[in-house]
Amino acid sequence: MDDRTMRAVLFDRYGGPEVLYVGRVPRPEPAPGEVLVRVRAFSVNGGELAARAGHVRLLTGRKFPQRVGLDFSGEVAALGAGATGVTVGDRVWGVVGRTGFGSAADYVTVRAERLGRVPDGLDLVEAAALPVATTAITALRDKAALRPGERLLVRGAAGGVGNAAVQLGKAYGAEVTALARAANLDFVRTLGAHHAIDHRSVSPEELGPFDVVFDTTGTDLRAFRRLLTPGGRMVTIAFDQTRLAASLGYIAASAVHGRGRVRFFSGNPKRALFDDLAREVAEGRLRPAVDTCFPLEETAAAHRALEAGGVRGKYVVRVD
Repeated sequence: MDDRTMRAVLFDRYGGPEVLYVGRVPRPEPAPGEVLVRVRAFSVNGGELAARAGHVRLLTGRKFPQRVGLDFSGEVAALGAGATGVTVGDRVWGVVGRTGFGSAADYVTVRAERLGRVPDGLDLVEAAALPVATTAITALRDKAALRPGERLLVRGAAGGVGNAAVQLGKAYGAEVTALARAANLDFVRTLGAHHAIDHRSVSPEELGPFDVVFDTTGTDLRAFRRLLTPGGRMVTIAFDQTRLAASLGYIAASAVHGRGRVRFFSGNPKRALFDDLAREVAEGRLRPAVDTCFPLEETAAAHRALEAGGVRGKYVVRVD
């Protein structure tokens, strides 16, 4: 096999999971400041599902083939000129950044500052479930400034970011209420949730009050914002894709209307945050949650499973 090429998951048109296939593309070389990583595993994220389906085609355009894969774990294979902080052979995890996708492949190149070292003893497949946990760290620690003794509500508590938020919320000393599907309530309790509630069995009006609401779904933001205590904070990492303009408009308007601004952000972690993530794992406050591991050839099945809902943690794809 030509070592100048590699396997990668591609799609030639927007659509459902069935448009995904494993093809061959040129193997990248690290530019100055970049690192070439031999990918061992990656996880499936909601943002790439939306991109594959064409829901954000104004951003992704109409040039094909396109790629999938946002995060990854693996080993450093080569360094570009001036790349620092890691060495060849290091076990690392990271994200490709906001410029696109592409970690669903044998190799990926990323800026050196978008990598962190995987803690000793953590399997690389399990490690691939954790880069998104940097979003939970940012949301609870930096955006919401969650304090011990506060009441925290996590929406989508069984998902990739949500399960990390439940674990970290407890570690930070909060009283954690987790909203999830009925089938996942025992799962979120094992993560440390003090209260686990079937989101289909209650309306927002029956909940609260809460000092912090962390939302991973993007829907019904107005109803959940009303649950905030005076001085409460709400953070969301999603928006309603069926009502995009209205959803983003409400988030913006919340800064000037009513009580409790809705803080929205998109995760963009760099090395310092990955170092924080490794520390949380090493000190036992955060553990990976892998629902199912798929081989690279079944990436479409992993996409299909995430779209079906009900995930417990992350769907991870093993590359090697």
